[in-house]
Amino acid sequence: YLDHIGSTHQNPVRAVKSAKVSAKDPVPFTSVDRDRLIEAALKEGNPTALFVLVLGSFCGIRSCEIERLTFGDLWDTWDPTGRKDSLVNDISLSSSITKTNRRRVVPIHPAARTLLWEAFNLSPRFRREAHHPLLQATPHAQLTKIAAKAGVQWVDNGLRKGFVSSATCLYGSETAARWAGHSVDV
Repeated sequence: YLDHIGSTHQNPVRAVKSAKVSAKDPVPFTSVDRDRLIEAALKEGNPTALFVLVLGSFCGIRSCEIERLTFGDLWDTWDPTGRKDSLVNDISLSSSITKTNRRRVVPIHPAARTLLWEAFNLSPRFRREAHHPLLQATPHAQLTKIAAKAGVQWVDNGLRKGFVSSATCLYGSETAARWAGHSVDV
């Protein structure tokens, strides 16, 4: 200011009060909310919602990434009838699937394995080929409908935020960041 104006007075811009922006802390679903959502999806018989709920809350996979997965990404030895031992232990998300264009590998939690089989069994048989997309439709409208039936307020990215928070507490920030596909700082 001194160099440009030649004045030693305080810059007038400093006198303007800036509005304080409130911090946005992540608001994840609680485990009770998650269980109610999963229960509602099972009751509804909705495989699309169930796949998103399970992969988002137990594996921390983003909804946009789940939309890009195929049945072949989750089942190792492809068997459309569904042998229990054919589900993979880790989901390998290629760079073409991830939001950040970086490959990552996410383990499948044991609780998620059973629920993924439930979703698989709810899927129409003609859709269970390795190259078919996992989801039959765009999930957002179905998830908000399931949330309303479960009596839970839908929170965008609430599944992933809940996963990251839990994984950080259980396994540490480095492991949680690796599974989530972002830095430890995030």
